[in-house]
Amino acid sequence: MNALFDSNRKFLLFDALVSHGQLLLRAEKNEEHASNIDLLFFDTTYVQLPTQLLHGISIHQELSGKRFGYQRVDQGLDRQYQTLFELRTGPECYYIAAAFFRAYVNTLPFGETSLGVLTYQGREKEIASSL
Repeated sequence: MNALFDSNRKFLLFDALVSHGQLLLRAEKNEEHASNIDLLFFDTTYVQLPTQLLHGISIHQELSGKRFGYQRVDQGLDRQYQTLFELRTGPECYYIAAAFFRAYVNTLPFGETSLGVLTYQGREKEIASSL
């Protein structure tokens, strides 16, 4: 299956807005890259991943019917208001259950987030989406 998003950059678990289920993974700008890449997951209900994804990332929609044994998570997947995303990094796979994800490129300074419900800074240039 083709990846919804693929990058060889290092990503960090950067921020979360728990009240709205928003999760942000970021590849930070540096001397080699002039822009951040922000991966935003919306209506997130399950996260199984380390804080650093050092070997790049490839995001796939998991369609095999995988379940985790957590009633709320599994019911959301069964009722199809959640999607299970498989994040591949190096030889390892991790999972996020969320309604959808979007990827953006921005130049926000370190410490500034692209999460939020009233402002959308850092979301001007979308480069990938699961929608």
